[in-house]
Amino acid sequence: MKRIVFAAVAALLIGGPLGAAESMWEGCGSDAAEAKLRLAENIQTKVDSEFVSDKSSIDFYGLSNLFFSETSHRMKQTSTVVLQDVQIEPKDETYCESRTGRLGGCYCASVSKESLFSFTKSLKEKVLAYDLAALPAYEKQKVIKLKEWLDEMRYARSLMSVYPDRFSAREFKAMEQMEKRLLDSREQYHAQFVKIAIIGDKAELRVDGKVVQPDTELFLKPGKHHYEVSSKQSCPAEGEFELLKDTDRILTVDLSTQRYPTILISSNKMAAVTLEIDGKRMAAGTRHTIPRCSGDIRYTLSYRDAGNTQTEGEVVHLKPGLEVEESYTFYSEKEMAEMRKLAGSFADGERIEILYGYSYLPDDILGYDESYEGIQMVQLNYMHTRKWLRHGYGIAYGTSGEADASYELVYSLAIQLSSIGANNRPLHLGTWVSIVPFIGLQAGLGSHQYYIDASQSTLKTFRKEATEEEDDFVRDHVIARVYGGVDLAFNAYMSLQLYAKKNFTMEENTIFGAGLSLKLP
Repeated sequence: MKRIVFAAVAALLIGGPLGAAESMWEGCGSDAAEAKLRLAENIQTKVDSEFVSDKSSIDFYGLSNLFFSETSHRMKQTSTVVLQDVQIEPKDETYCESRTGRLGGCYCASVSKESLFSFTKSLKEKVLAYDLAALPAYEKQKVIKLKEWLDEMRYARSLMSVYPDRFSAREFKAMEQMEKRLLDSREQYHAQFVKIAIIGDKAELRVDGKVVQPDTELFLKPGKHHYEVSSKQSCPAEGEFELLKDTDRILTVDLSTQRYPTILISSNKMAAVTLEIDGKRMAAGTRHTIPRCSGDIRYTLSYRDAGNTQTEGEVVHLKPGLEVEESYTFYSEKEMAEMRKLAGSFADGERIEILYGYSYLPDDILGYDESYEGIQMVQLNYMHTRKWLRHGYGIAYGTSGEADASYELVYSLAIQLSSIGANNRPLHLGTWVSIVPFIGLQAGLGSHQYYIDASQSTLKTFRKEATEEEDDFVRDHVIARVYGGVDLAFNAYMSLQLYAKKNFTMEENTIFGAGLSLKLP
C-alpha cells in the first residue's frame, strides 16, 4: 500500500500569513495548480490506495496430489476531501518575488483560517462518530473501509495540529483513542484469503493448527502458513503455502492419491487357500485396506493338499494410494502327477521326430539374387531321451522351387529340461500342456542347392571362395550348427516341436521349423 504522507502543516506554512491579513493562509506558484499545491497538498487531497497481487511460491513436501491456482485482484479506493472557499488570483511580479523568490508573475491560492477551522472541526466530529459495528460484513470490504477511516482520521489530526490552541487536550486524546480503536480493529482483518478445496473423502482441514471449513475463504496475514488434511479413509496430506499481501490463493488437495494402501490376493484354489496379512488371517479374494501409510508388511498365501503345503507371498512397502493385486496358481498332487506324466515321456525312451524347416538364402553370399527361392526341408529323426539328455540320428530332404537337390545326414546331441526342482515339476501351461525346452549341437554331411524357376539356374557357391580345392568339400558339404527349441506335450505320446537352427558352415544362415515328436511304445 502506498505510504500516505500528510503534509498539511508544511504545505500551509509555505504560503504563510498574508501580511496584515493574518486571517488567511496562502500559497503561490507559477500556475493555479501549483498555487493550490503550495497552499496545502493535504488540504485539498486525494488518497489512493491500491492492492496489487504479486507471485509467490508454494512448498509441496513431495506430494504429487497438490495443485493450485492464483486469484489476483486489484481494488482501488479513493476518498476525496475538498476544502471549500479556496480563492485563486494572479499577482504582480513584486508580490510573487516576495512569496516565491522567483521573478515573474504568479498565482496565489488562499483560504480563510476560520473556514479551514470550521472544516477541521466538522471533520473531527465525523471521525469521532465512526461506528465499528457499521463495518461491512465481507472482510475485504472491512479492510477497505477501515483504511478509508484511518486515512481520514490522520488527515483530521494533521489539520487539528494547525490549530493547537483551539482544540483541547481532551479532543486530541479522543482522536488518539479513536485511531487506536481503528488500528486494533484493522489488525483483526486481512485483505487476502486462501481457499482450500478437498477432492475425495470427507476430511478435516487444519490451517496453522486450527480446524477450518474446506472450500471457504480463510483470511490470513501475509506470510507462510501450514495446512493438514486428515480423513478416516486416507493418509494425511500436508504442506505449506505463502500468502502475499492482497493476493488470494486457491488450493486443491486430491485425497484419491492419499488413500490407505489396499491388498487383494486371489488364487485358482480359492476354496482351499489361507491368507495371512501382517500375521492376521484374512479372506482371499477380498480387497483389504491397510490403515498404515508407511513401513513394510508381509502377506502369505498357503495351499495344502495331500499333506503337502505350497506357500507364496512377499513383502509390500506401504505408501499412500498403493494398490496391490496378485493372483497365484497352485496345483494339487493329482494335477502335478498328470503334468509329470506328460513330461515323463521325455525322461526315458525313444521318439520319432517328423519336422519341417525353411532355410532362406542370405543376401551376402557369392552370386546372390533375390529371385532364388529358399529351401523347404522335411526331416526324420530317431532320438533317444533320458531325463537331461536327448541324442540321435536324422535324415532330411529338401527342395528349392522345382530343384530336388538338397539333403542332410546329421547327428544331434542336446540338453533338455523334462523337469525342474526337487519335486520334479515340469514347466507347463495350466495342467494340460507340459513344456520341455532343449538346446544342443548338430553335425553331419549335406548339400544345399538354391534354385530360380524362371531361368532353371542353381546356386552352389556360398559366402567365400575356396583357397584350395579340398576346402570346397568342407565349405559346401560339412554341417555344423547349434539348435534349440521346445516340445509342447499334449499327452504322453505326442508333442508339438518348435525349433530354430543356426549354421556355422555352408551358407551360414538360420533355419526355422516345426513338427511332431512321437513316443515309441
